[in-house]
Amino acid sequence: MTAATISPAAPSTRDDGRLGLPLGEMHRQWLQELRANVRRATAKDRDIWGRWETIRYIDTVFSSRFDRERSAINRLAESGPLWVSGELVANLRWRLRTAVGLCHHATEFSTLTDKLVRAVEYWFAMVEDTVGPIRWADLSAEVQRDLGALGIETAPSWSDLPVSLATSL
Repeated sequence: MTAATISPAAPSTRDDGRLGLPLGEMHRQWLQELRANVRRATAKDRDIWGRWETIRYIDTVFSSRFDRERSAINRLAESGPLWVSGELVANLRWRLRTAVGLCHHATEFSTLTDKLVRAVEYWFAMVEDTVGPIRWADLSAEVQRDLGALGIETAPSWSDLPVSLATSL
């Protein structure tokens, strides 16, 4: 799996240094991965483990990306629709994670994941409409760093590990 990144590289003539194009490209990739996971899990021949794997993907990979983006975007722009769309995605993720035995109920799982995909599509559209016109050069160094790291999957560093684990290795 490759990750799209937003970087402070010299803007091309296509995007003129605005956030819209790189955000849109990254969002299309993330949405494609989310849809593929949901599609695999809702296929007729899939069992509970396929649905469990999708819940796990949403709870780890997707949630990490979404939370980092939401945090960075909230520093850039505050709007009611952005907040509402972010809360909707967060609440649907929470529902997926906490619905006991959801992977045993294909119809309910399908309904909930369909709603999540639609909410994510709306979040992406709101983000691109709201912050897309902003130029990279107009961002603070902190926001540039946060947005630049969005497409980079990070692993914990040694200093992030519990002391007992770090010292026993």
